[in-house]
Amino acid sequence: MRLILLAVAIAAGTGAMASGCSREDEMEVVPLPPEARRSAEAPAAAAEARRIPTHGDLPGPHPAPGEPADLPPGHPPVSTRPAEPETDGHPDLPLKKTGIGSAAELRRALEAAREEARPHLDAGFRLAFTARPAARDYAGAERELRATIAADPGSAAAHRALAYAVFNQGFNVSGALPLYEKAIELDPNYGEAHYALAFILGPENPARGRVHFEKAMSLGVPDERNLRERFYPPQR
Repeated sequence: MRLILLAVAIAAGTGAMASGCSREDEMEVVPLPPEARRSAEAPAAAAEARRIPTHGDLPGPHPAPGEPADLPPGHPPVSTRPAEPETDGHPDLPLKKTGIGSAAELRRALEAAREEARPHLDAGFRLAFTARPAARDYAGAERELRATIAADPGSAAAHRALAYAVFNQGFNVSGALPLYEKAIELDPNYGEAHYALAFILGPENPARGRVHFEKAMSLGVPDERNLRERFYPPQR
């Protein structure tokens, strides 16, 4: 098959066009007329004129992108990373200090738990809620929390944390719902459990979920997942 190659070459102020040839290395070069060269060069010039200057276009020496620039004395370090929450300092499975799934929630849970159940509850809660997402182990948390319930069937916190661990293993809503409901049955004022139910019920059953959401808000639970805006706007 005869291959026809057309090549436009613009270099050092001269242009050329290749005539038809049967092989790439047998190419006759014919100079372009001046008006054709100007026509070919115009789009490139227009694109360059529209280009937004970048960091590398600035005159003089400057730090490479991503390196710290010179800051005034005493200026705090500049970082583009999101701020990490303050934690309780646990060496392996730290929890954020306050809020949902926090060290404050665990502390309340441990105070209410039977002594023999506390090691399992502490381990299971941390595995489910640690502030290091890569260290979360929901299957491991489930084992520890079921052991907690075996030692202390009345632990509302163990049921609430177990529900969270079960839910996060494949978004298991049907497995999590009865556990959250049991947590509320054991402690009707468990705000974090009410909030979790509001989160799960919001997309499919907002009327039922609103009851739990408003209860959680009345108990001072922070709306960390923005459920008010997503599912439960103020009623008129």
